[in-house]
Amino acid sequence: MSFSIVFRDIRKLSEVVGQLLTYSNVEISSIDWSLSEATQKALGSQVRREVIHDAVTKANDYAAEVGREVYAVDIMDGGQNATMQHAPVGRSLFGSAPAPSGGGLFGGGATVGFGATTPQASQSSEMLSLSPQNIKFTSSVHIEFQSYPEK
Repeated sequence: MSFSIVFRDIRKLSEVVGQLLTYSNVEISSIDWSLSEATQKALGSQVRREVIHDAVTKANDYAAEVGREVYAVDIMDGGQNATMQHAPVGRSLFGSAPAPSGGGLFGGGATVGFGATTPQASQSSEMLSLSPQNIKFTSSVHIEFQSYPEK
């Protein structure tokens, strides 16, 4: 059986994962990070403004060099995308040896202890480190400018 759970509190996630890992018949195959709808909307608005500002600045830079001014005649929103930045290949979901950056797939951050069921693992206290992975947020826009001579 498999199922998905959505957490909005990383401490609660750490607590639940730590508790689940104490059961020998429970396997956690992945943890995916995503932005909340409110964060996506806020970032989308901010990124759209920055993209337009950057495009207008660049267009004006080019036009000024040839004695012209520009104005936008067409703006097409190509959409936005938020993608999770995956950990390097070869790292296990809950690696027992800490990685140089702070531990396992999730890097440094909040830690929670968990009970181990194997004799080797029970000899040392392992820690589960959970911190959100980087999420790359991109926006695509096509802006068409026309120019006219400077006054």
